[in-house]
Amino acid sequence: MRVAQDVLRSDGELGWCRVVPSRLADLLWGLDDPADDDGRAGYELRRAGVRICEMCPVRNQCLALSMVKEAQGGIHGGLPLKARRQLKKQATAVGIGFDARNVAMTTIAVKHWLDDRPEEIAKARDEENTRRRERYARRAHGAARPSTRSD
Repeated sequence: MRVAQDVLRSDGELGWCRVVPSRLADLLWGLDDPADDDGRAGYELRRAGVRICEMCPVRNQCLALSMVKEAQGGIHGGLPLKARRQLKKQATAVGIGFDARNVAMTTIAVKHWLDDRPEEIAKARDEENTRRRERYARRAHGAARPSTRSD
């Protein structure tokens, strides 16, 4: 699940998730699907995982690799799947090619693009947070509706 395990900086530093036990890592960076939501505790754990990613020395490498490998679930580089897809669209729109045959070179190109555009990462994160808040608000509104059944 943890892409950062595959990421190594030139100075030998690994992602911070590498030292986290697997069970805890699954809770911090695992599923990001609201259908699999396990309530407030799960939300808080994933939020903590995102914060850890934001401080991690290999964040952009991890994020780039997950975009290139099209990681389908979990939090990678501090972003869930939909936000990573949005970033990939933006990168593609400015000419970054995603070549599955050359993962290493593509990851380097994407990482450099991310390094030069931290505002794009923040924008993708903010848009995903807005979508998530709207989704939860719709759920809460739907749950609060009175029954229309007549007895």
